[in-house]
Amino acid sequence: MHGFSLELTREFGAIELASALLYAFSAMLWLWTRTGQMWRYAWQVPTILLLMMGREIDLDKQITSVGILKSELYLTATAPPFERIFGLLVLAFLIVTIVRLAIVNGPELLAGLKARALWASSLAIAACLGVLSKSIDGLSRKLDAFGISIDSQTSTAAAVTEEIMELGIPIMALISIISSIRSGGSASIVGAGSVGASQQRRA
Repeated sequence: MHGFSLELTREFGAIELASALLYAFSAMLWLWTRTGQMWRYAWQVPTILLLMMGREIDLDKQITSVGILKSELYLTATAPPFERIFGLLVLAFLIVTIVRLAIVNGPELLAGLKARALWASSLAIAACLGVLSKSIDGLSRKLDAFGISIDSQTSTAAAVTEEIMELGIPIMALISIISSIRSGGSASIVGAGSVGASQQRRA
C-alpha cells in the first residue's frame, strides 16, 4: 500500500498526470464552447488553466536551468542572461493574466457566489482546495522547522491527500465550465456574462 501511494504521488505520477490532463481538457472545452469574440474578451480564463497545467507538470522547472518561479534565476548568475530575460517575460505575462482575471472576472464571481450559482461555488471550492493543498505540501519539512517530526506513513498520507486535493481543482473548474454551458453561459468568470451584458447595454 505504501508503495502504491508513492507511485500515485511521485513526479509525473498518476494523480499529477490526471490533473494536468483535466486542466488541458477544461481549457479546450472552454475554447470549444465559446465564440471568437469571447476568446478576445476572456482569454485569461483558458490561459490560466493552461498555465496551471504547465505548473502541474513542473514545466516552470524544465524550460530553464533554474526554475522560473525561483528568485535564484534573477538574483544570481547561475543562469545565462537570456534565460533571465525569458523568465521575466513569462512572469510579466503571468501577472497580467492574473490581474486581468481579478479585474474582469472577479466582480461577477462575487455576484455568482451571492446568487449561489453552481459555477461560482465550484470555483470557490477549487480555491479552497488550492489553499489547503498548499498548506500541507511538504508537511514533514514544515513541521521540522518547529522541531516536530512525523513518521513516514503520516507523511505519505499527507502527500496523497495533497495530490487528491490538487486533482479536485481542475475537476471543480470543469464543473464550473459545464455548469455555465447548461445555464446558457451566463457566467463571465468562465467567459460569458459581461460580454452579453455589454451587448445588451449597446442595444
